[in-house]
This record gives sequence, C-alpha cells and structure tokens, in this order.
Amino acid sequence: MDYPESEQLRIVYTAYLDAAISKSCPRTSTQQLAATMVTMYELLRKHFTVDQKSHYLFTPRDLTQWILGLLRYDLTDDNILEIWYDIP
Repeated sequence: MDYPESEQLRIVYTAYLDAAISKSCPRTSTQQLAATMVTMYELLRKHFTVDQKSHYLFTPRDLTQWILGLLRYDLTDDNILEIWYDIP
C-alpha cells in the first residue's frame, strides 16, 4: 500500500491544522502551512532514503507528530512560525 499523494496529504493536514490551531491562531493560513509541511516531508523522504540507512523511514505519521508537537506551545499568530521551525 502506497502513501497518499501530495495533494491528498495537503487536504488532510490542512483540515488537521484547522482543527488544531484555528482557535489560537485565527489569522494563520493553515492551507499554506500544511502545504509547506508536506513539501518539507516529501523533500526529506526523497533525500533520506531507506536505501541509505534503514532508519530513514518517513511516513505521514511524522507530519501528525509535527502538528501534535505544535500543541505543546502557547500558539499565537505572531509566534507560530518561530515555534513551527524550532520543534525538535
């Protein structure tokens, strides 16, 4: 079974971000944020492959964990990008 296509991932994670951060960050474009996250995810999957190292396995679960990581913070429209790229 293959992973979802990019557009499908964008739709799913836009909805997920809407539900997760819309109350604390009403002005944040969740569609753009989800598209950027999916693009980064795909770039990581292409650059770091299981053929190189067996533990280089990236799945959509990593995107979900990234969003759940955002929920650990007191998010605002002003700090969400700073927090977004600084999550360990």
